[in-house]
Amino acid sequence: MKQTTRRHHAWWRLGVAALLFCVLDAPAAANQRAYLTLQDAAHLLRIGSDELERLAQRNEVPAWRVGTHWRFNRAALLAAVAADAHAFEAEDLEKLKETGRCIKCDLFNAELIGANLPGVNLSGADLNRASLIKADLSGANLSGANLAHADLSGTDLSEVNLIGANLSGANLIRADLPEADLSGANLSHANLKATTLLKADLSGAELNGANLVGADLGGADLISADLSKADLSGANLSDANLGRAKLSGANLAHADLPRADLSGADLSKANLKGANLIRANLSGADLNGANLDGAEPIRADLSGANLSRASLIGADLRFAVLIGTNLSGAVLHGANLDGAEGLTLRQLGHACGDAKTKLPPDLLVRSCP
Repeated sequence: MKQTTRRHHAWWRLGVAALLFCVLDAPAAANQRAYLTLQDAAHLLRIGSDELERLAQRNEVPAWRVGTHWRFNRAALLAAVAADAHAFEAEDLEKLKETGRCIKCDLFNAELIGANLPGVNLSGADLNRASLIKADLSGANLSGANLAHADLSGTDLSEVNLIGANLSGANLIRADLPEADLSGANLSHANLKATTLLKADLSGAELNGANLVGADLGGADLISADLSKADLSGANLSDANLGRAKLSGANLAHADLPRADLSGADLSKANLKGANLIRANLSGADLNGANLDGAEPIRADLSGANLSRASLIGADLRFAVLIGTNLSGAVLHGANLDGAEGLTLRQLGHACGDAKTKLPPDLLVRSCP
């Protein structure tokens, strides 16, 4: 039997149905009315009363008239919307299975667990809240697709095209995306824990608040990407390009960033505690208020970087390039700056350290108050 179709009311399913599951699970208040006015029903569904009236006129929601006024049965209304939340275009699903091609199709909330779909074309498809756990989508075209809150955990997405796709809030735990193209994609608040993104293109992508704990981003292109407040603790970013990336407030504790390009990046108030920054390029980067305690920017290029009020307790800056680096208010307790290039008394005059701070010959730093 053909499943219910509401393609032209996708906004209903996407914006309302998910909210209603919470309503359906909640115990009804003792004084809750069984019958609702148009305004009450619209408020319940979180949509405008004009829109709800149009749906009632088209018989797309259970309703009846009392004179000139609409009335709605609360239980019937919620049941109808909850049932519709599981609907998608059955024809689109069949087309996908038969041809491997379903451009701009409706697969909202579809169950595609373990599906074998390498090279499939789903560009512009609606896969909001779809389940694609451990599916094979290698080499697929998902450009511009809506995968918000979809479950892609353990999915093979190697060399997939996700240019401009919406993956906000999606679950990508342990997914494989080597050499995937995610340029301009929205991955805000997505779960990418332990995900493989080797040499992936994430240039200009939105990753703010994303969970990238332990992710493998070796050689990835993250130029101009927004990673503000993202959790990248323990992640591998060796040889990655993070030039001009937004990493303010990001957690990069114990991350591996050897030879990474962070030139011009915003790392203000970022946590880089214990991070491996050997030979990293941090020229012109903003590290204002950042935590670099125990970090290893050995031979790193910090020329022109802003390290004002940064904490560098126990950091290893041997042979780092510090030409024109702003160290105003920086804390250098126990830091090793032996062999640092371009470091001057004037720079150190605005920083502070202790007896364990190691400096090039003829340089001194005042003790912190």
